[in-house]
Order: sequence, then C-alpha cells, then structure tokens
Amino acid sequence: MPASMSRGFYARLITACILVLASASPLFAANSQTSLRSQLERAIDRQRSSQTRLALARFYRMKSWTLTWQDPELAQTADAALAAAPQQGLPTGPYAAVISAHTPVDADVELSAQVLRYARSISIGVIPPSGVKGSARTLQAIASELAVASRNPEDLRKYLAALPPDHAAYLALQHAYTRYLLLASQGGWPQLPLVKRIRLSTPGPLVQLVHTRLACEYPALQKADPATLREAIRRFQAHVGLTADGIIGPKTISALNIEPAQRAAQIAANMERWRWLPRHFPTRYIEINTANATLNAVDHDRIILHSRVIVGKATTSTPDFTANALAIIVNPEWDVPTSIIEKEILPHLRRQPNYLTRNHMIMKNGRVKQLPGADNALGRLKVDITDPFSIYMHDTPARALFARDERHLSHGCIRVQKILPLASWLLTGNADEGLSRIQAAIADRVTQRIALSTPVRVYVIYRTVTVGSDGSVDFAPDIYDRDQALITAMFGSPPKLSTSKEPASHGCKVGK
Repeated sequence: MPASMSRGFYARLITACILVLASASPLFAANSQTSLRSQLERAIDRQRSSQTRLALARFYRMKSWTLTWQDPELAQTADAALAAAPQQGLPTGPYAAVISAHTPVDADVELSAQVLRYARSISIGVIPPSGVKGSARTLQAIASELAVASRNPEDLRKYLAALPPDHAAYLALQHAYTRYLLLASQGGWPQLPLVKRIRLSTPGPLVQLVHTRLACEYPALQKADPATLREAIRRFQAHVGLTADGIIGPKTISALNIEPAQRAAQIAANMERWRWLPRHFPTRYIEINTANATLNAVDHDRIILHSRVIVGKATTSTPDFTANALAIIVNPEWDVPTSIIEKEILPHLRRQPNYLTRNHMIMKNGRVKQLPGADNALGRLKVDITDPFSIYMHDTPARALFARDERHLSHGCIRVQKILPLASWLLTGNADEGLSRIQAAIADRVTQRIALSTPVRVYVIYRTVTVGSDGSVDFAPDIYDRDQALITAMFGSPPKLSTSKEPASHGCKVGK
C-alpha cells in the first residue's frame, strides 16, 4: 500500500475506532467510575515524546477534556491533511498512525498527536534548524492554535491550509518535487557511461542516449542534431551549477546520472529549509545563498541588487545564520582570527621574517591586526553585522576571483562583488544615491563607521535548489555535503548517486 494511502487509511481507521467505540464502550456510560479527563491524561502519558505530552495536555485542557474527532467531517479534514503530507516533501513515518488504540480515548489522542506533529513539521520544519532564526512557535503554541481551529471543520481546513510556506519559490519547489517523483515512479532516465567525454559531433548510440536523457527532463526537446543537443546541454549545465560550455565531460555526465529520486530528495531538503524561515520577511533584507555563492538585496519583495559572493571552502564552510546589518565600516582594519594566525601567518613568519611588514600587519600580545589599505583582506568596505560566528561581509582586493563559477574559497567570511552598491542601498535605500559619499569616505583613508538609520535583516542560508524568475528549478552542487545529512535525518537512508559504467534501463519515454 503506498505511504500516502496508508496514512490516510490509518487516519480513517482511527476515526472509525473513535465513533464505534464511543457508541459501544461502557467507558462512556453515565455511571462510568473513571472520568474522561483521567482517561485522556493516561492516554497522553503513553506518548513517547515529552514535548508531545505537554502539547497534548494543553490541547485537551483548552478542549475542556473532551474528545475532538467524533465529528466525522472534522476527522476527515484532519485525515486529508495527513494524507497529503508527502506532497509537501514530508516523511510519512511521523504522521502514520500505529493502530494500537483499545478505546476511543486512545484513538482520539493518537490522531491529535499526529495532527500536532504534522502541523509542527509543515510550519517550522521536521528538523530543528541550526543558526537560522525563523518561526518562534513551539509545539505547545501550535496545540493552542489547533484547539481553537478544531472547533469546526471549516476553521480546521483554513488553519491546516495556511500552515505550509506560501512563498512562490516554495510552491514551485512543491510542483518540481511532484514532477521528479513521477519521473522516478516511471523508472527514471537512462544512465550514461562514465567516460572522459561524449562528443555530440560523432553520431551513434551514445549521442542518442544523451538525447533520450535530456528529453526526459526537457520534454519539448525533439531534435537530436549536434547544435540543438549542445544548446540543451548548456541549458542543463546552467541549471545544475556547472560551467555552461556545452562539453559533456565527467562532471556533466555525473550530473546527468543523478536519478530523479535523488533530485526529489534534494528538493525535499530545500523545501525543509524554506520551512525554517519566517512566513513574512521584513520589507528590506539581504539573502545570501552559500550553495551557489550569490547575494540578493530585497526591497518590498523585489530583488534590487544581485551579486556574486565568495564564501567558505568545504573545509571552512560558512554556517547558516540570521543577523542584522548595523553599519558600514569604511577603510576597515582586520583583526586576524586566531586560527589563521596559527595555521598561516606564523608559518609565513618562520620563512619570511618581514612578512608582517610587507602585508601592513602588526602583532601585539599574540594578536595580529592588518592596517587599512588597498591590500587589506577586507578591502575598502565591511558591513558590520551581528552574528554568533564572527563572519564578516566585506570587500576584497582579490576581485578577479569573482569571475570564477566555483566561489567557495574563503575561510568562512563572505566577500561581496557589488559591495559599493550594496553599501549605498543599505545606507540610502538606493544602490546609487550613496556612492559618492562612500567613495569620498574611502578616499579619506581613515577608518570610520557609518551607522544605518534602520538595521537590515541578513539571512545566510544554504539552498542547493532555487527557483529562477521564470519559475525554472536550478540545482547547485552540495559543496558542504549538507543535503545528504538533512535527507537522512528526515527520511532515513537517502537514495544514492549512480556510479554505473553501463547504461541502465529506464521508464522515461521521449515525447511523453
């Protein structure tokens, strides 16, 4: 039985259990010696999670210690939400009922627990986020909301429908998730042999296999001539974070061989990351995606500024966090972190005694400071942000690195290509209006702090699946290996990447 059908079946069975047992059980007779409240409390105590027990106690207290799901329409409304959980990229386990209820009380509490778990997962995430500040709602707060919403079926329907994120990007991911699951259920797509290069100019079975594979993902692709296929490969490469050169080498072949089930799991992980974020963003905010190394400055839901950034290497990854931008530091000094002093500067000093002087650095009491200047590692500008990881947003003298497609190069800090217009936007609300003031301050060669009139929220998050302005879904390489860990935490054993050296059978049909 499919997981979604199983969950819906079990929820309906619980409903039936409540209705049948409530009408037949002597526990509900007028001369019952045990109060309904005591029975509910005992049923709640049998729940494994202490948080669930506390939330259920609040729920039933607000319901005046009465059964909730005896109304068939109310129970069916809950059933429909639980049955639709997989469409939201949620695992099936937490919401599948274990039919061990011997009384209508047990059945009622079990269904209440399932709905609470679902409401928490769909609204704030299955896995608690690390660093990102999203919704502050607790399971007990959700229990209070559910107690009010479950007064009648219509209120419950509205409440459950409003729980998932309603951002356009989340809805696009939900659609893509369904599409990739469908492809997986049809057998996926053919696997390409792991060769050094596939030349589209050489007709043969291998080129036909490339055409079949691309047509699975892009059904409108009908022609198989080299020019059309090369353009399709460029489009594919751009959508998966590779250099769009039209050359089918090892990286492109590996990306083509990622199965639809794995893509679906990756999308589900990124739907989870959306659930970690606030339902309503501030009017102005900055979002930095460390997976594809980009920054967006957003004002009234419009991207005002898009910039490339350089973020942490795989070994010194930039963490997810939420912060406030407070000021612009012009001509900043750089207080070198202890880890860089120990791993880089001290070894340089042992080989080059004048290393500090050449790099305009001074050392005092074991600390190293780099003075302002053209070669300062922070460049000419730094955005002063409040974060728990001592991560800097700043300029850089090594600006040629922004031209690279792979920009995971730093020790964890965030270097911004368009730092000048970003600073102007932070100070004035316009990417151009503050430029002359900032450039004049830089020319003074004096360190100064220019406070923002209002703090601006900064979200640093790892998104390996994003949605373009045209609604297309783009995949970024999982450079920090966070997707697999999140997928495993959510679903258990994740699907594996294919390492096949031979083409595999598949169920995708060209033109289907």
